[in-house]
Amino acid sequence: MSTEGETKTAVTETKTPGEWNQRSYISSGVTLWGDRGPQPLFDAISTLITIDKESQENCGFHSVATVSFGPNKKVERALGPECGEELTTTPLPCGKASVTPRVPINPAGLKQRLQKYIDGDIIPTEDDIVKGIHILDMDFTDVDNSTAMLTLQKALTNCNNKHPLFVFVSVRKMSAKLSPLQVHMGEKGPIKTDEGKVQFKICNGNPNQYVLTDNLGPILKEQAYESTFHSDKDMTALHNYAAAVLVRQLKLQNPNNTTKVGTLGRFEIAGLSHNVHKLEWFMYNKNGTYRDGKDFKTDSKKYFNIGIVDSENKNETTPTEEEVSKTKNDDDLPENQREKLFHEVLSDYGTEPTSSLQEMYDYLRHADNANVPIIVHCAGPMFMLNELAKEKDLAERVGKIGAMFLAHDGEANLLGRNFNEGVCPEMTEKLWGSDGQLIHSTFPNAQVLCITTETCKSDGLTFTP
Repeated sequence: MSTEGETKTAVTETKTPGEWNQRSYISSGVTLWGDRGPQPLFDAISTLITIDKESQENCGFHSVATVSFGPNKKVERALGPECGEELTTTPLPCGKASVTPRVPINPAGLKQRLQKYIDGDIIPTEDDIVKGIHILDMDFTDVDNSTAMLTLQKALTNCNNKHPLFVFVSVRKMSAKLSPLQVHMGEKGPIKTDEGKVQFKICNGNPNQYVLTDNLGPILKEQAYESTFHSDKDMTALHNYAAAVLVRQLKLQNPNNTTKVGTLGRFEIAGLSHNVHKLEWFMYNKNGTYRDGKDFKTDSKKYFNIGIVDSENKNETTPTEEEVSKTKNDDDLPENQREKLFHEVLSDYGTEPTSSLQEMYDYLRHADNANVPIIVHCAGPMFMLNELAKEKDLAERVGKIGAMFLAHDGEANLLGRNFNEGVCPEMTEKLWGSDGQLIHSTFPNAQVLCITTETCKSDGLTFTP
């Protein structure tokens, strides 16, 4: 295996100066997505700790951690760890869950490794990482997932890993009929309450209309009415769009990239309210670059307003409250102007060829790869682990599972538990077992590394590169 210096030289010589600046690209994504402050790079941190021994030493793991289902401070049932105070700098062996602490052992050291990861300068050295076949399972194309993909691919290239990275993206429940909130603006800026609070326009049971609120807390979670509008048609279109974005991001990084992008999995629960989710179909240019923030805000405002019906706009085709009450399938309802615009934008963006789960299985089982360890990175609900659990020969080859997963007590999470569990609670319990231990017998040869929400949100790890 090449030394670190030799590998760096080889990588540098294959790139044209100025062709790709990974830090600049990721910085523009964090700036665009983090419109209320820097967006934590959850999944990039998780993949980094999974592949990098020095990051493991800087972060640390609880030397005693028992994962089980039970109540926490916010919800009645969640998968959570009971941890001893003592920390170790190495992951625990197979059969136990390695759980990262709320605060890393060496926050400054971990941030420094994350900075190197963002710059594309991490070179894995562990034999299973260098020689293994890596699979990245992500939820959707927010910046922390995209960053995880780009940084992981670059690190694998740096260590001369000869296998393609397999990336599978899932999709959240959604409807293009609904739209995120807008700040209530006047000619001189936000129109505030008498108490000086900023007001927001939100949909409140009817996508035709909006109401004003100065308190977003109660409407951060999905509202009861919103599930009526979940649309298979819209979700399929968004799923294809997400895959296309990932393919084009990879082409920006390296036109000769061998990464395989596929689609897999569907959220059980939407999680966030449509009033606060991002309109990611306005966030990317056709080549995969991030759009300018001003352009995004202009399109987002237009998208919100185009669905609003008032006394002078009687031609809107948004369903009435009576129509909504009579159906539980959004696809039976007429399109509104937002949904028409959504499909126009996605149709114009186009799609990209994708890989299938079967194609990945064939590669894993090919004679040349029959004894190669499998490394699974969970940057979303554990859809890939759920599929691999059905394939005993492949499950036994999984040598490491790195997951942005678990929450110590639920307080740091909107859903009272890690988001990736919160949007797929039934699948999570099926995979981990009612006692939280089934995952170890399903994947008997796998180290299980759980990088918690609190670790990723700890001071110093949330910043704009």
